[in-house]
Amino acid sequence: MSRVVIIGGGIIGLCTALYCREAGFEVTVLEQGGPDDKPCSWGNSGLIVPSHFVPLAAPGMVAMGVRMLPDKSSPFAFHMPPTAQQLVWSLRFAMNCRASNVAASSPFLSDMNLLSRGLYEGLAARLGGFAFRRSGMLELYQSQESLDHGAHIAKVARNLGQDAEVLDRAGVHGLEPELRPECTGGVIFRDDAQIDPSAVLQTVKQHLESIGVDIRHQAKVVDFEAGTDAIEAVITDDDRVEADHIVVAAGTLSTTVCHTLGVHVPLQSGKGYSFVVHQPPVEHKMPSILVDARVAVSPLEGRVRFGGTMEIGGQLGEVDAQRLGGIVKGVRRYFPAYENVEMPSGEVWEGLRPCSPDGVPIIGHVPGWKNLILATGHAMMGMSLGPATGLVVSELLQGRPTSLDLHLASPARFG
Repeated sequence: MSRVVIIGGGIIGLCTALYCREAGFEVTVLEQGGPDDKPCSWGNSGLIVPSHFVPLAAPGMVAMGVRMLPDKSSPFAFHMPPTAQQLVWSLRFAMNCRASNVAASSPFLSDMNLLSRGLYEGLAARLGGFAFRRSGMLELYQSQESLDHGAHIAKVARNLGQDAEVLDRAGVHGLEPELRPECTGGVIFRDDAQIDPSAVLQTVKQHLESIGVDIRHQAKVVDFEAGTDAIEAVITDDDRVEADHIVVAAGTLSTTVCHTLGVHVPLQSGKGYSFVVHQPPVEHKMPSILVDARVAVSPLEGRVRFGGTMEIGGQLGEVDAQRLGGIVKGVRRYFPAYENVEMPSGEVWEGLRPCSPDGVPIIGHVPGWKNLILATGHAMMGMSLGPATGLVVSELLQGRPTSLDLHLASPARFG
C-alpha cells in the first residue's frame, strides 16, 4: 500500500487525507499545531461560493488598495515595514491584475467551487455531524458604482451557468428588512451554500481517525530525506516518517516547508479576522457580503459570524483594534440594529490566508520532484475549495484523469 504523507491539517489537508484514504492509500497527516488549536479554516465564514470566481488579482485591485492604505480601519493593509518577499510578491500580483487573468481563471474557479459544493453535500449526507445548506448568498451594495459592478459580475455568472439575479432597493429590503435605506440594491447568487467550519473540521477529523488515518499533532516539519528527484522521508522535530508521496497543504507555511527542498512557493499571508455575535438583533435570512464595507455575514444556529480585512504580510498574535473596529463599523453601516450591540464581545479569531500572486490556487506536481505535490494558495476560499482540492490531489496520486483541468493551478506556472 502506497504511503502518503500530508503536511498540514486544515481543511485542505483533511480533505486530501479523506479522498486518498478512500482510494486505498496509507495516509499520515502532520499538523504543526496542537489538537485544540484553531486553524485558518476554523474561523472561515463557511460560505461555499461559486459566486467568487473573480480571482483576487483583478483590474482595479491595486488602485483600490492604495486608496485604502491611509485609513487605519480600512479592510486592506500592508504589513510594515515590508519584507523583500512582500515587495516581490506585490509586483507579481500587480502584473497579474489584468482582464486576461480574470477571463482565463474565472471558469476554473467557478467549476472548482461547484465541484466542492456537490462534494460537501455528499459528505454531509454520508458522514453526518454537520449541516449543508443551499442557502444562496446575497451581495449588498450602498453605492451605484458598486451595484453596477455587481450587475456585471451577475451577468458573467449567468454566462458561466450560475443562477444570479440583480435586485433593486425594494428587492434587498424585502429579503433583509433591517437594512439601512442607503442600501441601493444587491445580487443574489442562488448556487452558493453554507456549512459550519468548526463542525466540518471536527466531523472529517473524527471520520479520518475511524478509517485509519494517522493524524499527528505538534509535528513540525524541519527537513526531508531526499535523493536527486524524490523524497524518501519527512523529518519532524521528533520523528522520521517514510513516504512514497508527499502533499504539502500547509497554507502560508507551505513556503517555509518547501524552502528546504529548494522549491519556491510564491505565497503571502492575507491576514483576516472574524468574531461571533450570539443572539443577534437581526434575523439574517441568508449569508451576505457587505460589499462596500468588505464584510462577510454568516448566520449560524443562534449566532452570526462577521469576518473581514486583508493584511498582506500580516502575522498572528497582533490583533489590530483599528482593523477590527473597521469590521464593526461596516456592520453598523448596513444594519443599524447593531449600534447598541457590543462587538466583539468574545474571542476574536485571526487567521492567515495563503494568497498566490495571480489569485489562483497552487495544485499539482512540483517540477523536479517525482513525488511532491502542492495544494495551497486558496486565499479566502480554502474552506470552499477543500473537498475539490482533496479529490483532484487523490486523482493525481492515482494517476487518473482529474475531475478538473489543473493547468491553470500548476506550480510550474511560476517557473
